[in-house]
Amino acid sequence: MKKIFAILVMIVFVGVLVACNQTSGASNDNTIKIGIIADLSGSGSTLGPGAVNAAELAVEEINAGGGVLGKEVELITGDSASDAKTANDQAKTILNKNKADALFLMSNSANREAMMSTVEKSNKLFFYTPIYEGGSYGDNMYFSGEVPSQQIEPVIPHIMETYEAKKWFIVGNDYVWARKTSEILKGAVEGNGGEIVGEEYVPMGTSDFSTIISNIQSADPDFISVEVVGADAISFVKQLESMGLDKGLFAYNVDEDSIKAMGKGAVGMLEAASYFYNLDTEANKEYLKNYTEKFGEDAVRPNFVSNSPYEPIHIWAKAVNEAGNLEVKEVNEALPTVTFSGPKGEVSFDGEGHHASLPIFLGEVGDDLEVTIVKEFGIIEP
Repeated sequence: MKKIFAILVMIVFVGVLVACNQTSGASNDNTIKIGIIADLSGSGSTLGPGAVNAAELAVEEINAGGGVLGKEVELITGDSASDAKTANDQAKTILNKNKADALFLMSNSANREAMMSTVEKSNKLFFYTPIYEGGSYGDNMYFSGEVPSQQIEPVIPHIMETYEAKKWFIVGNDYVWARKTSEILKGAVEGNGGEIVGEEYVPMGTSDFSTIISNIQSADPDFISVEVVGADAISFVKQLESMGLDKGLFAYNVDEDSIKAMGKGAVGMLEAASYFYNLDTEANKEYLKNYTEKFGEDAVRPNFVSNSPYEPIHIWAKAVNEAGNLEVKEVNEALPTVTFSGPKGEVSFDGEGHHASLPIFLGEVGDDLEVTIVKEFGIIEP
């Protein structure tokens, strides 16, 4: 009798455990997890907080519209600390421990490459959101930022004609993005009857450009291609101005906060990008209204780099709903079929290279250090 009673107690106990596990599973099944990794600390931390803001706003809008497959999307945030090993550790946590179905990265190319093995082993969708040098591919990888061909090939002929810019001098950091940008710039300039009269590359973290500026003075270009980034770009433009060198400037990778830090040396600088804060469209005005309501008047302003996670998160959600499930193969098939219209305009991914077709704008920095759109080039394929 005691043995029968013990067996009954064990059956009840197991039944309770199963019920608890089912309840827990049902709760987890009510959300779909995605992750974003950004530089919230370290050298890239000027852009990371804005990237997380853009991701949070996208997820809030998706959930307000019914979510994904009828479930709420849960955003998991990771800090790369602007460090490749940390970025990879964060990817492992989000994909393997938290079981996210998609991962979004807004950081540099070195951090992207550091986590590739982790991403590929997970067999989850991966979206790299900022401007980058182009040329990468993965079956489950998507690239939503500008690549040099989009910023250069449609824009350079216009600049050369409108601003009489025949002679160009290149100044870049010595790494893959600047080298690739220079390669495409040379082809565009020379293909339109211009010439490259000088080319200089410096290590990341360079603050003294006096020798290079002397070389620029000797070469006497019409325009300088600014391919130094971050603090280096700020130092370079400030020193150009302090040395009285008045040349046309064309940039690709200078966010609007950096423009303000450059001061009056940035006035007149041209930049090609898929988005600017002052883009005068109803969609952008609505976006900025929603952004400010959520994050406050003192929040970091969106720019084309920090705001880059916003569109791909929306596109992923639309693709999953189109596929009707989270199976990677079926979502991959759906991704090239969907388009998202947001603050920058229409964005979509191509099915072959998994890069984004983007609207490209040419902005000019005014006396107030704000960027005004001076030319629209429409949707440019990667």
